[in-house]
Amino acid sequence: MCARRIIVRFLSLFLFGLLTVPLVRGQQYADFSELASQAAGAIQESLKDLPPQSARVLVVDFEEGHGTTSELGPELAREFSITLQEHAQGFAVLKPDDLKKAVTRNSLPNETLSDSTAMKCYAPDLGATMLVTGSMEYAPDGVLLQIDMWREKPRKSIFGKLVVVPMSAAMMGLAAKSIPSRPPFFTHDDTTWVNPSHSPVAEEKLATPQQKAGSDYRPPECAICFPPASYSDDAVWTRLQGTVVLRVQISPDGFPAKISVVRGLPCGLTETAINAVKHWKFKPATVDDIPVAVETDVEVTFHLS
Repeated sequence: MCARRIIVRFLSLFLFGLLTVPLVRGQQYADFSELASQAAGAIQESLKDLPPQSARVLVVDFEEGHGTTSELGPELAREFSITLQEHAQGFAVLKPDDLKKAVTRNSLPNETLSDSTAMKCYAPDLGATMLVTGSMEYAPDGVLLQIDMWREKPRKSIFGKLVVVPMSAAMMGLAAKSIPSRPPFFTHDDTTWVNPSHSPVAEEKLATPQQKAGSDYRPPECAICFPPASYSDDAVWTRLQGTVVLRVQISPDGFPAKISVVRGLPCGLTETAINAVKHWKFKPATVDDIPVAVETDVEVTFHLS
């Protein structure tokens, strides 16, 4: 009887050991508490030259590779943000309510908080002095998660680490839920540039819709599209891509007389688009072969290879 109890107890301990082995391994690879503690230490180290309690950390949604987007990235970012706040000493992690107030206060586009690239561009406007980003790749062991932390001014990396997050059943469920693709992000910009050497004409002197619809109308063409629009440093860092749409008044001699913004992009790309187009030379529009002033939309596309 005694021997039977010993055997039963031994089997129980053996089975318990089998069940706990994966948990121990999981803690080794996916301890957000330890990762957040290390990140908090890096933040505190970088604050030595800043006023106390001045650091505000923004954690943006973690991004998945290969163009996939699921609910897993935002959830892991949310969990890391909460855990980082638990280790915060001398800094604070921005909460959703803080970000919503900043969007209203700074008149940012309403879509800012649903676009991780836009959040990176507007990080200072959102009150962030530091930024946490994450990139994910799926692997047999779980999710490879690269966490990076950046100081905004001057921008420099202060922490980076690659960890393996074991794939739990709950995570599998989130990974299976695709986030609907959002429309392209644009900004609304009231910026208007007026050429000091080629004054714009009054609206009533522009080619009319009736003239544009006629067979004797020839639209303007870009003759010298140089210099090309250059990428801003912020846009390169965030890997922002997209198209700026400008409304350009082209004078009868083919010069841009006025430029306004139809659809802009953050990270300084609207400004670089305007700075390029204002130097371009056009073949003017004509009616009955006579050059006329006209307003037309010009698209400036930014693409990273």
